[in-house]
Amino acid sequence: MIYKAQLTTRLRTRTQNGERDEIVHTVKAMVALRDDGSWSLRYQDEENKGQTALAGTREWMTLSREGTVQSKMRFVVDQLLPALYITPLGEFDMATRTDLYTFAVTDHDGRLSLHYDLLMSGEMAAQNHLEIKWHKV
Repeated sequence: MIYKAQLTTRLRTRTQNGERDEIVHTVKAMVALRDDGSWSLRYQDEENKGQTALAGTREWMTLSREGTVQSKMRFVVDQLLPALYITPLGEFDMATRTDLYTFAVTDHDGRLSLHYDLLMSGEMAAQNHLEIKWHKV
């Protein structure tokens, strides 16, 4: 099943030096649900001048951004995984370590929660909490 949705993302970040930030973003997206319980969503990311795509199953989730910043991250609870992160300034040595991943998706709406550490060159850079909610339009 594929449907259009109104999507809201909320990313809360806390850096190692204690700085906090919160970014809330609302956009139209396309959501795809598969019979095996997996899901994906894609939306135009005007800020990054490209597209962002998320996909997941019960065990893992991926986030890919194409545009000014290119990134590919995979999230699996209790695993440290390398991440691709390329900016106009160059490529960064990044990795993710996931603490929490939950999702609930229906034919009409969905929500997910992802808590992960972002590491740069093997050192903790930030703790991120990503919350995403959507509903069919």
